[in-house]
Amino acid sequence: MTYTNAEVLERMNAYIPATGLMLGMTLVELDQDTGFVRMNFHVKTDFCNPMGNVQGGTIATMLDDTAAYSIITKALTMPAYGGKRIGVPTLEFKTSFFSSAQAGPLVTEARCLKFGRNIAFAEAKLFDTKGKILAVMTTTVMPTLLTKPANLHERPMV
Repeated sequence: MTYTNAEVLERMNAYIPATGLMLGMTLVELDQDTGFVRMNFHVKTDFCNPMGNVQGGTIATMLDDTAAYSIITKALTMPAYGGKRIGVPTLEFKTSFFSSAQAGPLVTEARCLKFGRNIAFAEAKLFDTKGKILAVMTTTVMPTLLTKPANLHERPMV
């Protein structure tokens, strides 16, 4: 069964990982054909370091989640994975930090760069609300069919 981008967006926003709940994640745009996703986050000061900047591990978490969603989105177009639930265990990632991030609204974008038989590659970027690029992550993952329920949480109704 195939879904439109709007249907996938709605379904993916209904249930999100715990990190998404903690970091105020909302998926705002996706394209299955290109494996592109855009997300909004709203980071609390609880996730800032003593200097008042969003801690680097928190930034890596946002970028990791965004990259994973881009690969999962792209998988919907792949014959071996289309319509099936997958996980994307990380084999490696590298995060480069260009400027500090402040608590509050932040934007991420990711694109699945290559989806091979056993390995997928993605790039994710973090921006402030003015469009300034703050960090970039590249990642390699191993798409895997899920055999047990996903660890997702129902998004609270606002």
